Amino acid sequence: MNPFSAKPQLTSDVGLRRAKIARLRREIFLLAWPAIMEMLLQTMVWNVDTAFMGRVGAEAVAAVGVGGLVYWTVLWAFGGLGSGVTAMVARAVGAGRPDAARAAASQALRLAFACGLAVSAAALVGGPSIVALTSLPESTRQLAVLYIRTLALGAPIYLPAIIAFSVIRSTGDTRTPMVITGLINLLNIVLAWFLVFGHGGLRPMGLAGSAIAAVTSQVLGAVVALAWLFAGRRGIGLRPAHLFARGGSASELVRLSVPSGFESLMMDGARTMGTFFLATLGSAAAAASYVAANAEAVSYMPGYGFAVAAGILAGQKLGAGDEEGAREAVRQSLLIGMAIMGGFGLLFIAFPSVFVRIFTAEAGVVLMASQCLRITGFAQPFMATTDILCGSLRGAGDTKTPLLITLGGAWALRVPLTFTFIVLLRLPVYYAWVAMLIEWSVRALISIHVFRTGRWLKTRVRLEGSAVEPAGGAV
Repeated sequence: MNPFSAKPQLTSDVGLRRAKIARLRREIFLLAWPAIMEMLLQTMVWNVDTAFMGRVGAEAVAAVGVGGLVYWTVLWAFGGLGSGVTAMVARAVGAGRPDAARAAASQALRLAFACGLAVSAAALVGGPSIVALTSLPESTRQLAVLYIRTLALGAPIYLPAIIAFSVIRSTGDTRTPMVITGLINLLNIVLAWFLVFGHGGLRPMGLAGSAIAAVTSQVLGAVVALAWLFAGRRGIGLRPAHLFARGGSASELVRLSVPSGFESLMMDGARTMGTFFLATLGSAAAAASYVAANAEAVSYMPGYGFAVAAGILAGQKLGAGDEEGAREAVRQSLLIGMAIMGGFGLLFIAFPSVFVRIFTAEAGVVLMASQCLRITGFAQPFMATTDILCGSLRGAGDTKTPLLITLGGAWALRVPLTFTFIVLLRLPVYYAWVAMLIEWSVRALISIHVFRTGRWLKTRVRLEGSAVEPAGGAV
């Protein structure tokens, strides 16, 4: 061996690795930025409804706030099917198994339709009982029930659309869900403008018009999403006939999905409990926490986007048998996500009042909300770590570990600490955010430990194939 060839070979190896990482980072960005925009657009439907109701009256705002919280909490719990189908379809795509991807997608869509019917029925029958648990006046409760029941009419088709988005993303296409979500927002704004305020010669409908606009835009957007999926323009070649094919078991999909759905329910439940605790400090403290939460909301988006990218790539690479590639994809997603969210954190620490004043000009609320936002600035790297690593675990098919991490952090730490600080000790509102910082830091450390053990790389996901193909094979 020529000793003088060692250094050039080493230099070549380093160059190849750098080029490989550069390509991987580009792939991560291409997956993440549409997911970030989609998340931002998803939040806008409720925000637009709230903004329009602000011009109708405080009662309408309260009704939309409560009604929307109840409806979306329940719907996103069933949306845990998205995590299960993502893990299965991404694995199948990586393994070059379009038949298995079609099987998982068709099973998930059938279950989503059934769950959507259940949500709709529960809202129609149990809506008044749920809203009655609040302390709202009777007239406001009636409006909230109307809002919930109207939105729930679209659940049987919108929940399958949420699953369709997950399937499309799992093939590596995150732009289509973003575009369709943008279409839903645009349609909702236009319809609400006419129906709520009575423009164009229509009768002003107030909250009812807002609910009709929201459900109409969601249903039409769902039709577009399902049509795109069945058109087979990209991905797995799914056709409507696959939904009615004989055979196949949904047990693996249910096994993967139930933990994610329960995790979402538990996380939202912990936030709701914290809101109840903060209400004991008075309206100013509750408003400060609400304002701070809105001010920091934009910082969540990168964590979500890079979690989506990490989950898709982890699933696809494990399906292809590339464990090191899966590990590197998660590592690079984490580095980029932490850098971006860490930047937000520095801004929150240095200039919290700048963000807070976007939402309020009341001096007392600005002061308290700024204290809360400064604390969340320190939490940003921990939030990025937890979201991205747990997203990669779900994409790999390990949905139980993120559930356990959430249960431990939210219910063993955050809820008890918030109750102690706020209800028992009557400390200032920002101590609720101290509890949040403790929760996220512990969850991040546990997530790092789980990632470093590498056991998630060995997660097994059972794929089914031709058993669910319609007669004559794929259409």
